[in-house]
Amino acid sequence: MSLAKNGNDKHMGYNDINNICQKNPNKTIIATHMQDITRKTALNNPIKNLIIPETNFEIIIKK
Repeated sequence: MSLAKNGNDKHMGYNDINNICQKNPNKTIIATHMQDITRKTALNNPIKNLIIPETNFEIIIKK
């Protein structure tokens, strides 16, 4: 089993993230904490509604 495709008890893997994105096509998913191998796999296999932020990415929520 590769962490690039399958997660573990602490992190989701690429397949887990892809499944969530496919089940929620009208939502934008922001992956804020990923294993390096999962990040690399996701960057090489883009998912339309997934944002993979750069280091120090900030999310500002306004009312």
